[in-house]
Amino acid sequence: MLAIARSRKAIQPATRRAGAILTAAIVLFAQSPLVNATIPNSERIALIALWSSTHGSDWYDSAGWRTGALFGAPGTECGWYGVECDAFGAHVVALNLDTNNLTGTLPEILFSDLPFLRNIDLRGNAGIVGSIPLLGPSSHLETILLQYCNLSGAIPDLSGAPALRSLDLSGNHLSGAVPSLSGLKNLHGLSIDNNALSGTFPSLVGLSELSNVSIAYNNFSGELPSFDGLALLDVFDAEHNQFTGEIPSLASLTNISRLQLAYNDLRGLIPEAPETLDEGTSSLCPNQLSLSGMPDLEEWQYAINDYPWWRACDHLFDGDFEPQGG
Repeated sequence: MLAIARSRKAIQPATRRAGAILTAAIVLFAQSPLVNATIPNSERIALIALWSSTHGSDWYDSAGWRTGALFGAPGTECGWYGVECDAFGAHVVALNLDTNNLTGTLPEILFSDLPFLRNIDLRGNAGIVGSIPLLGPSSHLETILLQYCNLSGAIPDLSGAPALRSLDLSGNHLSGAVPSLSGLKNLHGLSIDNNALSGTFPSLVGLSELSNVSIAYNNFSGELPSFDGLALLDVFDAEHNQFTGEIPSLASLTNISRLQLAYNDLRGLIPEAPETLDEGTSSLCPNQLSLSGMPDLEEWQYAINDYPWWRACDHLFDGDFEPQGG
């Protein structure tokens, strides 16, 4: 019996070691995203469509996508340059192909057949032309960076991307009206400046997470949107448009550091300047604004830092005008 007991004691440490090794192997397998993992064929087809429609053979970097006439074998897509998959290698979640010499058009199935896509970054590819594909139901989509391409046409409906946090389409040739932003409660940054967009700008009501809005150098008309409820707004740039009416109340902008409204057709009284504006970062004129009834303009003078800043509102300046605080 003593011999049997000793034998069992000798076996137990070996068994524990073997168990530990097996557990470690399982953990390593689970953490490896590419082991026996294959994305759906529809996602593979969407990637190949992107390569084909944007002349992948001319990309600066296309490692892994294709060798000779053959695309990488199924199961290798998560290792293709610019493609990022989830932790299990089961779905494409990001495309990072900025400044990579993509030329041509974006495939219509880009968003619809990559339903788990969270981030897409194709900025700085000036050879991308045509329109932005329909987003469709893209419940995971958080970031769209397509600035400084040569895209044209309208901005597609955004209602199918409720998780959207950052949309940057600046420096393209987009036209038409901006679709409704209602429901985009996670939207943090909106940059659509330097396009040919027109019409009235949609409401920002309910977009309490907004921090940066850049819509300058377009053809927007009508009144500026209300700033009510935008306590986190840091930058609002609407210069060089055709906005009319009065400047809305700025009382809600408790975090604003830069407000640029010059080169529009705004009229009426100038509201009191938020105290949070940084020095020399804001603009109000040229416009058709009135300084009547303004008891103190020191805050605007500090924020604009161009003396006398009101000169650009020509009809107000006769050479002798000197408002208090100026």
